[in-house]
Amino acid sequence: MTTMSTRRALAATGSVLAAVMMMVLGFWQVVTGVAAISGDGIFTSPTGYFAAVDLSRWGWAHLVSGVVVAIAGGFVLTGRMWARVVGMFVAMVIALLNFAFIPYYPLWAILCVALGIGVIWALANWDPREPVPPSRRLLV
Repeated sequence: MTTMSTRRALAATGSVLAAVMMMVLGFWQVVTGVAAISGDGIFTSPTGYFAAVDLSRWGWAHLVSGVVVAIAGGFVLTGRMWARVVGMFVAMVIALLNFAFIPYYPLWAILCVALGIGVIWALANWDPREPVPPSRRLLV
């Protein structure tokens, strides 16, 4: 493999990695949102917490952010630049949202923060200016 084809392969892999991570993060956020909205006792309610609000509000925030990042992940697969920008912004919002959500369900929130940071990293390091050969394209 030549140097140029290695770069092209990494660019294609980076875009797929970012898109898949975004869709997984979106799914996790939707699951968290539905669980919080349903109010079935999965989450603990901390007392005296600075961001202590009704769980249904947390649920709607998780649900909406999850849907947006999953849809943007689908568009990242098609190579849309706006999807990268939206994905990085929403992943940052999700990471901050889950950081504030840690007292409610610590392990899950920490995993979502880590995946949000991973999405930001993957989108920031992907270089779409490198042309991807037709044999390595997914949806473009």
